[in-house]
Amino acid sequence: MDFFIVFLKAIGSVFLNPIFYWMIVLSFLPSDNRIKLEETFFNHKVLPIGTELKNTLKLSLFITSLMLIFTIGFKVTFPYEIIVVLSVVIVLLSFKMRYTFLSASYTLGFTYLIIWFLPKGPLENVLYTDWTFISIAIIIGLFLIGEAILFITFNPSEASPKLAYSKRGRWYGVLQVKKLSIIPFLVFLPQEVGTINNTIMPTLFIGEDAYTFFIMPFALGFSHLFKGDLPAKYSKNIGFSLLLLALTVLCLAFGSLKINNLSFLAVILAIVGRALIHYIFYKIDLKKPPFFIEGHSYPRVLGVVSGSPAEKLGFKIGDTILKINDQRIHSLEQLDHLLRETAENCLMEINRTRGRLRFIEINEYKGNSLELGLIFAREPVQPLKGRR
Repeated sequence: MDFFIVFLKAIGSVFLNPIFYWMIVLSFLPSDNRIKLEETFFNHKVLPIGTELKNTLKLSLFITSLMLIFTIGFKVTFPYEIIVVLSVVIVLLSFKMRYTFLSASYTLGFTYLIIWFLPKGPLENVLYTDWTFISIAIIIGLFLIGEAILFITFNPSEASPKLAYSKRGRWYGVLQVKKLSIIPFLVFLPQEVGTINNTIMPTLFIGEDAYTFFIMPFALGFSHLFKGDLPAKYSKNIGFSLLLLALTVLCLAFGSLKINNLSFLAVILAIVGRALIHYIFYKIDLKKPPFFIEGHSYPRVLGVVSGSPAEKLGFKIGDTILKINDQRIHSLEQLDHLLRETAENCLMEINRTRGRLRFIEINEYKGNSLELGLIFAREPVQPLKGRR
């Protein structure tokens, strides 16, 4: 019975934390904004609401398990003030409904620096021990592993298509790689030194020590834009780069057990390293010509509408349409014309990535490519301000 009450209190603690309600907003409002932009560009909702959260549950449970092993095994506790600072930092970094700065390198990294430099008061030596700062650095490393896994396992079909206008007066396609994972983070507060004592929170006894604990929803996310190639080629490389950064941060963090203040170097490396990874891949992509561009010699699929006939037929982002019924395709207008003319007996030859040819047979369908569910780089359906 006591365990059941403690469990209910732990669940209830989630709803007492204001950051929980911010996570709800953060989960769906950016997704809704994306859909509005897709409808402006393509007159279709390309990806369903909540796509940014899709396929992140397993990772969330994995990282939560790592956090439990670490926090309980090493009796990691945080003063309530650190949790307040972390919550404020998360809100500020995501205030514009963007996931770009929701890496643990930034959210926990800036929290670490704020706590490091702010005056602590008379309880400084009790609340903010060396182990407190070392723990934050270790947790950054663990969350970076989670972020790396998010990139490595990213499904290219979940990349959101967008349009941009070049200086040469042509529309080109951009793919946004964007993910958000909400991770339940079990936070322990030392009862005897905490400046805020909340009897509503459940209590856990580890040996002879009593700890107040609650569940804090932690946001782990990212957002990258790519125009020069397919997202799969970038996401895996970014993921492995982040994995290397995570292992380096963890080595420095654990090394601070022997060398004082090495955790500070670990956190600086996490912040600078994460920003550098973003910048390097941005510059690599910037140097490349657009992979999806208006007026390309062969139509190249920028996106596939979720639940559309095109998705059911197996079309993928990056497919290049070469022929329909042995007639070479040289423009989107020709593609739409042939789709209407040969709708009930259409054999489409496409070139998939790495030069693989594939044939897709389309029967019992009549309409243009957009109605089929194929998205291409072309002038937006609805006019945009300042464009044409």
